[in-house]
Amino acid sequence: MGLRAYQMKARQDIHTGFSNFDRQLGVLPTGSGKTILFSRMAQDFQPQHTLIIAHREELISQAVDKLEAATGIEAQVEMGDDRASLDAPVVVASVQTLMRETRRNR
Repeated sequence: MGLRAYQMKARQDIHTGFSNFDRQLGVLPTGSGKTILFSRMAQDFQPQHTLIIAHREELISQAVDKLEAATGIEAQVEMGDDRASLDAPVVVASVQTLMRETRRNR
């Protein structure tokens, strides 16, 4: 899956931003291919760990599926009773699960 021109620019801008800042926030409208973009970003930063956060189960499933389709990376899920390995290259997690006290102290 190739990136569109605006996705390639966003990707480059994020990479450039990391030269000055530890964190980046990319904002794109609905339907603009954010899932593919962050999948490629996760691939760019391997072997470092990547955390992808979503607020609904269907978005978490979509992220896992597209990440593998676009990059071949098999993400692990941290949601509900599902626990990801601390060694996983990419973890897709729900906001609700990460906010639980038991997760923060494990």
